[in-house]
Amino acid sequence: CNKGDQPQIALELLSGMQVQQILPDEVTYGAAISSCAKAEGNGWETALALLAEMQERRLSAGVMQIGAAISSCSGAESWPYALLLIEAMQRRGMEPSVIAYSSAMNSCVKGQASRQVFGLFDEMRRRRLEPGTYAYGAAIGACRVDGRPQAALALFHELRGSRVETDVQLYDAVLAALSTEQGWEQAVTMLGAMRHEAVTPGQAACGSAVSACGTGSP
Repeated sequence: CNKGDQPQIALELLSGMQVQQILPDEVTYGAAISSCAKAEGNGWETALALLAEMQERRLSAGVMQIGAAISSCSGAESWPYALLLIEAMQRRGMEPSVIAYSSAMNSCVKGQASRQVFGLFDEMRRRRLEPGTYAYGAAIGACRVDGRPQAALALFHELRGSRVETDVQLYDAVLAALSTEQGWEQAVTMLGAMRHEAVTPGQAACGSAVSACGTGSP
């Protein structure tokens, strides 16, 4: 079925269970909330409604349910809710996962809430969680939002020195951050490094490099 239809289908299935006097449990709600994370558009609203319904039924929302709700908050308008859910997990004595932190960071990048992105990134480190590619990509995206190409490059080099593998999307994020007057030379160098490592630049990467050259070259 269409991804945008998944939250509605989940609600209909839950409603059908209740009509048949089959009470949904935590696992059922977790699966329904997870379907919202895979949906396009306003799946996060349905996910939050399902969490509220769990509370009304005195069912305990755990790491699985809240983590899925955080993943559903992937749009620019939902980043405050992602942060609230991270805080809710911590108040309940739960440890947010790397995926939960990364999803919240990505949502904050889309909402241009770069300060919150860096706050979550630092919090992960304080909790001795190793940021993955997704978290580094979000932090580099926040550098782009703030117009800090050198900070983005520093994060990329930090990542290269860790056990985390790079991918095309991460290169795209760095090149997007370098598409400024101050970063055009590094953008050209980055393209050369991608070819040397047999990483094929995508359209976004090439577009960012061209944009960088246009702003920085004489």
